[in-house]
Amino acid sequence: MTGSNQRGFSLMELITAMALMALMAAITVPAFNAWLAGYRLKGSAMALVGHLQRARSEALSKQTNCAITFNTTVGGVTYDYIVYLDSSGDLKYDAGETLLVTVKLADQPGISFKSGGIDLPNNTSGKPSVAFNPLGMPRDKDGGFGDGSVTLKNNRGSEKMVALSAVGNVRIN
Repeated sequence: MTGSNQRGFSLMELITAMALMALMAAITVPAFNAWLAGYRLKGSAMALVGHLQRARSEALSKQTNCAITFNTTVGGVTYDYIVYLDSSGDLKYDAGETLLVTVKLADQPGISFKSGGIDLPNNTSGKPSVAFNPLGMPRDKDGGFGDGSVTLKNNRGSEKMVALSAVGNVRIN
């Protein structure tokens, strides 16, 4: 500013301020995107843990099998996994069984299963599936232990593995 009666900013001051703001944005936007991808991955892994724990809790409280089956279709819609009360005990969702949870990972942009990342026993339809029995123990279609893991990944290459132990404990690695 040159005269004592003039108010405001000079063109040079405005350009300098805008350049500083652009520099700050260039630094923070990639960091924010990386944080967001990690947050979505952690949230999806925690949701899977919660759904496995809910399946165990439902099996205990309702004294019936409660299953989680991956990559399955219900009513013409394909879900990444579903949780349901498996009254038939075959680890397949059948008409008339109570559907508790349906999940599409596409609802969380950039989140998917790692290729070959579902390490659980298959049901008779070849879908990865595990059921909690009325005692809260994970079982496969033949009644054996239903332990295993599911690995989720984000579009930045990070991974989270959700592990299910033979006694029904669930953790994120």
